[in-house]
Amino acid sequence: MPATYIFTAQNAGTDTTVDSDADTATGISAVVTLTSGQNNPTIDAGVYQLASLGDTVWVDNNGNGVQDAGEPGKGGVVVNLLDGAGNPVLDGSGNAITTTTNTSGYYEFINLLPGTYAVQFELPATYIFTTQNAGVNDAIDSDPNTVTGITQTVTIISGENNPTVDAGIVLPASIGNYVWDDVDGNGIQDAGETGLNNVVVISYDAAGNEIVRDTTDASGNYSFIDLLPGTYTIEVVPPSGYTVSNPNQGTDSTTDSNISTTTNTSNSIVLVQGQNDSTIDAGLHIATLPVRLVTFNAAPQGNQVNVTWKVANEINVNRYEVFFSKDGRNFSSMGTVNAANRGNYNLLHMNPVNGLNYYRLKVIDNNGRVEFSEIKVVNFGTISSVTVYPNPAVNTINVTVSNDMINKAASINIFAADGKLMYQRKVAALNQTESIEVRTFAKGKYTLQIISGTNVINKPFLVIR
Repeated sequence: MPATYIFTAQNAGTDTTVDSDADTATGISAVVTLTSGQNNPTIDAGVYQLASLGDTVWVDNNGNGVQDAGEPGKGGVVVNLLDGAGNPVLDGSGNAITTTTNTSGYYEFINLLPGTYAVQFELPATYIFTTQNAGVNDAIDSDPNTVTGITQTVTIISGENNPTVDAGIVLPASIGNYVWDDVDGNGIQDAGETGLNNVVVISYDAAGNEIVRDTTDASGNYSFIDLLPGTYTIEVVPPSGYTVSNPNQGTDSTTDSNISTTTNTSNSIVLVQGQNDSTIDAGLHIATLPVRLVTFNAAPQGNQVNVTWKVANEINVNRYEVFFSKDGRNFSSMGTVNAANRGNYNLLHMNPVNGLNYYRLKVIDNNGRVEFSEIKVVNFGTISSVTVYPNPAVNTINVTVSNDMINKAASINIFAADGKLMYQRKVAALNQTESIEVRTFAKGKYTLQIISGTNVINKPFLVIR
């Protein structure tokens, strides 16, 4: 027997020409009787080396999902070994194989049979998992699902050591505070002014992607918890009849309003691990100008968009300002039209974007008071779309993409309701219709995700049995 090798199982299968004949303890085969002139070429011996896997649980201070220089390991984290089906791997005594990270955050499972495994990390109290599979280097990214703590499966061969199964954890951050009825519109929480309930508040990451939305409680409070360190913005959606008060009034950051009157969003908020920023407030007030906005519309006109509005009671009005947005959240001024007491106005948008264009009107009176219109949306050109059918599905789903996505490189993923990745395929060129087998999926809810360039499209579907 070569050093470090082990005999594989004796007489496995039914084909004596390809099985191993050596006793796993002695290395001796069963007795073979040969007749005169006989050649028996079936006496084989299979050997293998034990394998191992492991690496580090670390504190991801910046929340980027990558183990950067200086980020420390976390000791005392329980780590469990699972088989390819997600069941605990048992030792020779029938006990689940588990270990605990050392003071440097290191763990290792040794003396493993070649095969397919997964690893489950148990979160320490107050921590959350960082982003899964961030970056391009598997040796320094975080591998567990952020909900289950279970990694994707790893296949190790004879003698292999896989030191890349890591987990990043972090103390969560939070943002929140208060939306109130700013009766006098001065942008400061005065005595007697109460919170507004059921106001929609939305959190966004640094790239402008919506993370989650909340509604204020009966006292006007809201909170976004379990956030990774990073940069965020908060949007407050004023109820009908309300407008946002001027931000950053007075000298007390705990009692002022922090939301832009133009975009309804906060400035960027940079959170470090474990930080709670409870100062992001919004004052809303009812503001009615003498002018009455009769209509506000936007419609394609050739290669442009014509924004039109009609007003009545045009008293003490100074000007009208039209705002444009590509995402319905980040608005910028498109142009200003001075009030001329003529009732009907328009402004041409010379360079609309392909897809959705968002417009809103700001009315400014001679006293500096403002009022905003509702938002109008114009679909100018094409917008990427994905269709999943049949839905519900039994054995197969068909995925149809819009024309602008055909022949584009893409990643096709399917996630279970618990966040587990069930299917993944990268294609160099998308077909208009892709078929995917789901006959092995359990009954339940799933999400199809297609990532192509900057497009990230998620489509829910059901599997029934």
